[in-house]
Amino acid sequence: MQNDTTLYAENGSPPFNEPIESLQTLIMFYDEPIYIVTNKAGINSIEQIGNMYVNVGQKKSGLLASAKVVLRSVGLRKHITPFYHNIEKSIRYLEQNKVHVIFLNSLNDKVKIAI
Repeated sequence: MQNDTTLYAENGSPPFNEPIESLQTLIMFYDEPIYIVTNKAGINSIEQIGNMYVNVGQKKSGLLASAKVVLRSVGLRKHITPFYHNIEKSIRYLEQNKVHVIFLNSLNDKVKIAI
């Protein structure tokens, strides 16, 4: 279970309707890094992406949940224009300047070549 999903479950935050008090983690399979990629020069911190077009991952995805946590932690959740595309489309939109920032949670060879 992802750390952010565990937190939501324990607190009864969406998508959970009420706290789950008996939640237990048996094993953590892997750490999940979050990569934030931009096509804008001069962006050196997450706080600088306010008022930009940002691909946050597909709806109901783990990446979207993680992106929300990151954006909320720096007070930007409501100060971006979100897009909900898959990795391939988000990279294409970044290249075409249709979005300024994309969130990724993996860097496979295809993604590494593109960025």
